Amino acid sequence: MRYRIQTKKKSTEKPAPASSPILNRPFAQPTQASPTLQTKPENAENFGHNFANIPVLNPQTEAENSSPPTIQLKGAKTKEKNKEQDQPIYYMDEQGVAHNQPAPYYMDEQGVAHNQPAPYYMDEQGVAHNNLPIIVDPQGNAFTMSDEECKNIIKANDSSWTEVKTKFKDQESTMWELWSYRKRYVDQLINQLRKKYPGLISKSVGSKDRESDYDITISSPGTDNDVKAVAEFNNIVKSEFGKQPGTVFDTNLYAKDYLKVEENIDDTAKNDTQGTDKDLDQPEQSFSQTSNLDQDVAALVKQRRYMNPVEWDNYLNSVLTGINNKQERKAVVKQYEEADAIFQIAAYDLLEECRAAMKEKNLDLQSQPKLSEQEQKAVDASPSASRNILAGQLLAIEELHEITSEQPDLVLEKSNQLYLERMTKVRQIQAEISKLEQSQNPEAAADQINVLKAEVKKLLGEACFFASEAYHSEGAVKHVVAGLQGKDSQAALAKLTPIDILQSFNEQLGDFLKDIVHYTHEDAPDGKTFYRSSKYLYRLFDAVIELRKRPDFNDMKLQIENTKPVEDMAKIVKGELLAVRKGEKTFNSEEEKLAHCEKVVNDLFKVKTAEGLKQVVLNMSSDFNQKVRNKLSFTQDKEESKKYFQYRQ
Repeated sequence: MRYRIQTKKKSTEKPAPASSPILNRPFAQPTQASPTLQTKPENAENFGHNFANIPVLNPQTEAENSSPPTIQLKGAKTKEKNKEQDQPIYYMDEQGVAHNQPAPYYMDEQGVAHNQPAPYYMDEQGVAHNNLPIIVDPQGNAFTMSDEECKNIIKANDSSWTEVKTKFKDQESTMWELWSYRKRYVDQLINQLRKKYPGLISKSVGSKDRESDYDITISSPGTDNDVKAVAEFNNIVKSEFGKQPGTVFDTNLYAKDYLKVEENIDDTAKNDTQGTDKDLDQPEQSFSQTSNLDQDVAALVKQRRYMNPVEWDNYLNSVLTGINNKQERKAVVKQYEEADAIFQIAAYDLLEECRAAMKEKNLDLQSQPKLSEQEQKAVDASPSASRNILAGQLLAIEELHEITSEQPDLVLEKSNQLYLERMTKVRQIQAEISKLEQSQNPEAAADQINVLKAEVKKLLGEACFFASEAYHSEGAVKHVVAGLQGKDSQAALAKLTPIDILQSFNEQLGDFLKDIVHYTHEDAPDGKTFYRSSKYLYRLFDAVIELRKRPDFNDMKLQIENTKPVEDMAKIVKGELLAVRKGEKTFNSEEEKLAHCEKVVNDLFKVKTAEGLKQVVLNMSSDFNQKVRNKLSFTQDKEESKKYFQYRQ
């Protein structure tokens, strides 16, 4: 039951300040029960108890009456005449003694009587408060909707957070109430799962504004309970709302990947059963190059996902033109080709699952997939013997795009299932590692342990392909989650290696392309596409800035900096575009907002369209990759490779 504001009658007394919650405080007459909000145990957790569990009188009513109201304790007689003194007896106490003054409002724990109302609640410092804590939005507006009302609103809008945001985009107070309900629902469900899966650690990251998603990573050190809990969370939300959490709440749960998870959802869950989490175990130095190559590929897969084959080939060729060493150029080609192969396999796995689900539900595509003009030209230019194969591959990806457009929740459900299958495999390998490390002779299994640790990282990257809105590579997680969003940001950023930063840069490019593709497909105005994609554009620039703090890259300058340094570009993007996305810059109209964003991009990059900005960023990315890859090695050590594949088999 949520607290509702009650209108008070006008009083002759001097009112409390308008901002005071006292004005909205509910009062009961002496013969009435105490307000439900104060006496129900289930509400006490959020709002605190009326500790004496007695009615609270309205001081305004007392002032209007000529005599104080009668307050009667259980079993007492009211207003009984004292024959000797002819004075009214206000009450009889429990020892049978008559009292001629009003009964105390309550007795505290030390047995001291108090003639003022009992405090509504005690805060964490033990301080009593006489005003009721009310849930309010950032503007101070009190929430009035019950959880059931919030739930019904979401269901009435197709159980879609996107639909909810669209409908209530101009009703800020309502949107904040729904945002608050989302957080309560998700947090409470996680706490329920803790009972079944003891030791769960949960952490939310990212922005707290109402436009943002609410994603959570959970961990269960030494067990696969986190994977099981994610699966059950998804199933519970679907059973209640009919869709996946990512659709209903824009909330995705992830099982722990690269970094340790520290509880920030519920401080009361911090106990011995949680254990201590730690960052992912790394293979020793002799196997680190294999791991780095796998993580580089994982980041490139994110790019490939949002480029068609023609764009991908053109982009790869642009990168290769700046790689000076022939052997390294060959190694770079191998990285990009492996990323393409992993994407093709993963996309086809997802497509097969979606096809089967659509057949089971008797669903048909409303729009049949077809090749773009650019793709058809590529097919026509290919050797005749391979044209049908190439056309089939391209059409399969287009079919997946169409299913995603028409049945997004179905695709999300199948993606979640494939993600959890791969995360289950990760936990199985980690259990095998633990068993080897605890064996009688772990030194004899050192190579096998290191290969398995490298395999875990590779499989994590592949699993994250199916995790909605997740980073694929360790470098991106370290840069953004631990660095830009972490509580010890500067220390985390200082630990980044050049290979970490390259991984993050390439993933930011992939996510930038994702937004460009999404909003272009929606025929959104260019100004909207500019500010919606600005989060990843800013992170691209931040990655460049971080890399230049490393000794070997101090003097690196990109071609995009001919008119302005990246540091200045980052400030402008953050202050003029990202601030719009976060709602920190306000405008008189939507037209004014879009015009502002269009002017910022045109002034900064000399382009007016989303496609123009896309080309600017692709050129910058190609330039960045050339300069970084020329100073790093992507060749595989033959001996390391031999051991790696020996144990993988």
